[in-house]
Amino acid sequence: MTVFPQTALSGCVFVSSARCAALCLLLFFSSVSGAATIGVWNFDEGAGQAIGDSSGNVLDGVRGSDATVESVDPDFISGVSGTGLNFSAAQSDRVTIANDPLLEPAGAITVELYARSSGPGAFAYLISKAFNGNASSYAFYSANNGGLYFYVTKTDGHTILSPGLSASIWDNSWRRIVGSYDGSRVRMYVDGAEIGGGTADSGSLLYNSNNLFIGSFFGSTAFNWTGDLDQVRIFDEALTPAEIDALPSSVPIPSAVWLFGSGLLALVGFGRRRFS
Repeated sequence: MTVFPQTALSGCVFVSSARCAALCLLLFFSSVSGAATIGVWNFDEGAGQAIGDSSGNVLDGVRGSDATVESVDPDFISGVSGTGLNFSAAQSDRVTIANDPLLEPAGAITVELYARSSGPGAFAYLISKAFNGNASSYAFYSANNGGLYFYVTKTDGHTILSPGLSASIWDNSWRRIVGSYDGSRVRMYVDGAEIGGGTADSGSLLYNSNNLFIGSFFGSTAFNWTGDLDQVRIFDEALTPAEIDALPSSVPIPSAVWLFGSGLLALVGFGRRRFS
């Protein structure tokens, strides 16, 4: 998330209201990212086919396989915050996000989401950056035991799984799930706690320009998620849940005095406001 440099506008700046608005917009959109955020999909639309990316990278998606309304598209529900999505085992019950180079970080990645299920079954995918019909570049899935694992596939063709959990994790409660790879170890965290000590391996991630799927695996292949998902985020750094929480997710706002009069606006300093 972008953060406005505190030193850029210290003291007072007097400009016309129109020029001030333009200046604020220019400075906001040209500010430097400090959070390495790739995409943020909060599912708060509540209706319609579009699924917006609030990271600023415009990696927007659609409910289902395309913009066509279908009865098997995931349904909006009450989520962790705002609305989330409910997924069934139907083949096209997914969110599809068209491939973009930003979705293919080479050396490190973190995927975070909230999930709830009473039992997704075996090999159900919560999220998948599909590589081919056999594996994903990175993914959360339930594996053969109906539990939970994070994995990545490297350029040497090896798929590396994090330490995992059994199906008992799915008790119809919301779970905050984080998976990461830092170029040397694949890790998974559930509700803030790391599962095991990670799986050691090294190398770059393998891609072939396929789409990102939320709630599904790949193309016409099955392995769809059964349950609810909300607040999906991807970063191009390996982060722990605590490090994610500490990210400066903020926007610039005046922190001192707004003075109106004769078409003039005075801005004294800039502060930060957290938002989700």
